[in-house]
Amino acid sequence: MGSTGHGAGNDVRGRFLSWPGCRNARDLGGLPRPGGLTRRGQYLRSDTLTRLTDDGLQSVLAAGVTAVVDLRNPPLLRREPSPFASVRSPRLVQIPIVPADFPFPVAFEGGYERLLDEAMPQMPSILAALAGSPGAVVFHCHSGTGRTGALAVLLLDLAGVDADAIQGDYLLSFDNEGAPGEKASATEVVPRLLQHLRHAYGGSDRYLALAGVPRLDRERIAGRLSGDG
Repeated sequence: MGSTGHGAGNDVRGRFLSWPGCRNARDLGGLPRPGGLTRRGQYLRSDTLTRLTDDGLQSVLAAGVTAVVDLRNPPLLRREPSPFASVRSPRLVQIPIVPADFPFPVAFEGGYERLLDEAMPQMPSILAALAGSPGAVVFHCHSGTGRTGALAVLLLDLAGVDADAIQGDYLLSFDNEGAPGEKASATEVVPRLLQHLRHAYGGSDRYLALAGVPRLDRERIAGRLSGDG
């Protein structure tokens, strides 16, 4: 799987969002799947929004974001409050995706598999927020690589995105965030995570079903990303 997801139909630079203060904001649209590309303007992924400048905050609103799903744990939420905590729109949904004792940074070897294993109790709430919010929804953690990356892999696989393109999207995070050399160390994360989802659960849809995510929410998210919903 050596691809970086820069193939035909995958407009890498066009998917990045210019949100001053953010380093890793991009659209999950524009990635190849059977029958075409994932739809833009539905699900957006980012690093922490606490670094947004005033222009950055306006850019989020201009992107049509109606909901922000913050995946960070309580200590970080208290230390770096969301800029959307005191506004009515976009709606802020704070759901720590993993328990407080989860080790960070997420380990490249085995860490992402453990993350999704331990995230199962939170998946119904997270997917409900993603499925039930009209307009664009942005989800984020701190760096936009670990927690956000694992959730993005899950959503893209649910929508039938090509595995090489999922890998390419994940690795893009290291172009703007992370220590030098990390990207080379992270090349097996997505292949191993997709294999884990299939072998341990029977695939992404089955993983979410076992986690208690209603079928309607799974179908809404896959449909919105695929353009069928």
